[in-house]
Amino acid sequence: MKCPYCGSPLGLEDEFCSFCGQRNQFAKKHQADMKHFKKEFSKTQQQVYVKTHRFATLTTSLIILFVLIILNIAGFIFFSSSWHIGSSMIKNDISKHADEHRETLEHLIQIGDYPGMSSYFDTNSLFLSDEFDEYRAVVSVADNYYSVFRRLAETQEFREYWFDAENLTFTVQNLTDHLDYIYNPKQHYEYMKEICLTEEKMAIIEKIQEQTTAILIAYGGLTPEEAKELPELSASRQQELLERSLSNLQ
Repeated sequence: MKCPYCGSPLGLEDEFCSFCGQRNQFAKKHQADMKHFKKEFSKTQQQVYVKTHRFATLTTSLIILFVLIILNIAGFIFFSSSWHIGSSMIKNDISKHADEHRETLEHLIQIGDYPGMSSYFDTNSLFLSDEFDEYRAVVSVADNYYSVFRRLAETQEFREYWFDAENLTFTVQNLTDHLDYIYNPKQHYEYMKEICLTEEKMAIIEKIQEQTTAILIAYGGLTPEEAKELPELSASRQQELLERSLSNLQ
């Protein structure tokens, strides 16, 4: 490139002609173009950085979320498999000792140790085996019978606590919930009555119901007439009767 004034050689970076001293107009335009280019480049570079950062952040978040989902699924599968394997092993062990378990249950029933029978059933996880479905209703009634006995015994021993108005209401509601399972097994086990509500099992349940009536008289303050009438009452009437009888024990 030559100087338009004197024809001497010029470079784009030369601001003035070294021979005639005139300003290099080409250099001025070049510098302006370079400045504009650098500004646009910097702007574009910043936009690329921002978009890249956002993309990287989003990608990282998605990867973390994906990994967490995979871990949760894997954990669920692992624990489900563990439970299945564990319960299968227990079932096999129950099956091997089925005669022994049944003999123990029948012995506890024969001597009238219904809470012990219920505890044995649960402790040995017999509820996992279909072989012992016939005992489900009896065990449920026995378990609720023991809960009623324990609640009434606690009421007698810790009068100041359980006879507090709020605690008394809770106690009465708790008792009626348990009594419902004791007095209405056919309602709760209708779906398998042919298995666990046979004549033999109902005879056992009736004995537990008789013991329940006895402890309601001995520890619940009910008269024999009230205790006999209790199973026929609605839940609200049972609560009223029990609250009144327990209040009279204070």
